[in-house]
Amino acid sequence: MAFFSWSKIKSTVHDFFFGKKVKELTQDEAKNMVNMMLKNKVSITGFLGSRKLKEGGILFFEYKAKNQHEIFDRYPLVLILRVSRNHMLGVNFHWINLDKRLKLIEYIININTYNGKIRFPLSFDYRKLKPFLKHNGYGMCLRCYIKHNMSQKATVLEPKYLMDVARLNLAKFIKH
Repeated sequence: MAFFSWSKIKSTVHDFFFGKKVKELTQDEAKNMVNMMLKNKVSITGFLGSRKLKEGGILFFEYKAKNQHEIFDRYPLVLILRVSRNHMLGVNFHWINLDKRLKLIEYIININTYNGKIRFPLSFDYRKLKPFLKHNGYGMCLRCYIKHNMSQKATVLEPKYLMDVARLNLAKFIKH
């Protein structure tokens, strides 16, 4: 099924740039997206699995927080910014509203635009995004995840799914 396409992403971004209201996905669209994500679950443990965690990728996984007395997102949807041996730093889309998600995507597309054309694949890292995140109030959505608290299987998506993923609302916040 051709649910996701660059032309759809470009038109959605265009709508956002020119002040048209961009909404979260409908229930049917969200269901299709989640079904696709669940079909594409892969192992993210071990050497080969860890290599799937790349800066700029999108990860949907189950997480068991170290401190369960604080509110945490049980199923984070994360834009990966940095990966180390034991941790992963990312932007959790569930901690920010749709408008902030779209502004972040707009910035990512802008840094990937050359002579009016978007370069593919999208390329960015924490060093490029840090000033934007810091000056625009994204601190609450920056999260550091301990790898051994992450589920062994997760959905790893390429940056080309950013716009559709940003429009999903799958948050499940828990406090024990």
